[in-house]
Amino acid sequence: DRLLSMEKKQMPNFLLIPSYNCNFNCSYCYQKSYEIENFYGNKAYSKKIVDDMFATMDQIIKSTGNEKNNDYVKITLMGGEPLYSHNDDILPFIFERLKDNKYKVSVITNGYELDKYIPFLRKLNIDFIQITMDGTKEVHDTKRVNLSQEGTFDVIIKNMRKALEARLNVEVRNNIDADNIGNLPLFANALSALKKDFPDLLHPYIYILQDGGCSGNKTILNEVECLKTILDLEKSYSNLRIFRKTFHGIDLINSIINNVPFRPKMSNCA
Repeated sequence: DRLLSMEKKQMPNFLLIPSYNCNFNCSYCYQKSYEIENFYGNKAYSKKIVDDMFATMDQIIKSTGNEKNNDYVKITLMGGEPLYSHNDDILPFIFERLKDNKYKVSVITNGYELDKYIPFLRKLNIDFIQITMDGTKEVHDTKRVNLSQEGTFDVIIKNMRKALEARLNVEVRNNIDADNIGNLPLFANALSALKKDFPDLLHPYIYILQDGGCSGNKTILNEVECLKTILDLEKSYSNLRIFRKTFHGIDLINSIINNVPFRPKMSNCA
């Protein structure tokens, strides 16, 4: 009861989804199973819907019993692909509202059209931009292709550098499965120049792909065995230490190792 009470008083995080449309056709995308690509019709949002959303967020924030403190309100832009030219009819208005409210914003993007939106993002209170890459060009371009089935690695690397030059924090998410786990050392080398130039802004991390029941991906690895393999690889390839390792239970492990309080999640959305 006490934990649930604490959770209700926490400042909420919000996911803001301009649309589920995407300019990629990734082999393992779980969102394909949603079958709602055209849920919003041709216009992803109207300005009234955006205004209503921000009004609702204000109500939810007030319901926590806390004074509205925008520094603690976190909003994540995601999709689909949020930074997609198909969303241009409403994205500038969303950016304006985010800037006016001074909310802390993170963006989960494939990075393919990121360069176009950097001038907007620089005006926001950006926490970080997350970009997914699945290995070196040879591997990434077999998994994360655009709608024309073309590789996307070179464009993403170019746009990532532009974002780092604009002093935006970039997290590189490396999805791991049986197909690309052996590619990790080479991918670490591919990122080394960017990491050297922007050590405080570039933050690569590893995420082990899971099957949430949607795609039935046969290349998914057992999480514990995968972590053991990564740690073994690290012994031979010290450059793998540029990757932060994430896994289920990491908060509990960190609380034990660092002797800090642990608060279990009372609910979760994978």
